[in-house]
Amino acid sequence: MDLNSVRCLTNSISRFIHLAPLDEILCKNCEELDAAVNEAREFLEKWSPRMSKILCVLQSKPFILKIQISSVKISSILCELVGSSPSTLSLSDAQFCKQESQNLKLDKVSELIEEILRSQSEGITPHADYLMSMLRTLNLTSSQELLSECIAFEKERIKAKENQTKGGLDQISCTIEFMSLHS
Repeated sequence: MDLNSVRCLTNSISRFIHLAPLDEILCKNCEELDAAVNEAREFLEKWSPRMSKILCVLQSKPFILKIQISSVKISSILCELVGSSPSTLSLSDAQFCKQESQNLKLDKVSELIEEILRSQSEGITPHADYLMSMLRTLNLTSSQELLSECIAFEKERIKAKENQTKGGLDQISCTIEFMSLHS
């Protein structure tokens, strides 16, 4: 997996923190964003193509939400700063950034997976469109890809069982059951 863009983003955020004016709140929020991006980068660096794509999506959701929340906070602060001082950045630009950050639906795939798993746990057959959308999005369209995903799930289940992670084991078991029904 090419992480050059993530590293570049992390470096840019770190540099911005040092270049930002001495606005304490802005610096604090930039540091939070920097930390969130670093956590996400570390998570991505541990990921490999042999790992479950579905579990990766579900496990990455907290990182995505942290980054989105930090982005909205920073955009709000920038709106306030731009409104109170002359700048090359216009208030409408800052407001647009804030609105875009708030409207991002980065966790659509995880919500789709969670809805499918929720339906299954309630004994309801998941909607076929949801299933197909998830499978296409994660590129799990061939029998070989589905088999690889099932194997990855089984490995994750064994690892969770060894580490005695109850919540993780429940989620993995539910997903393995789902995959075995639909592969």
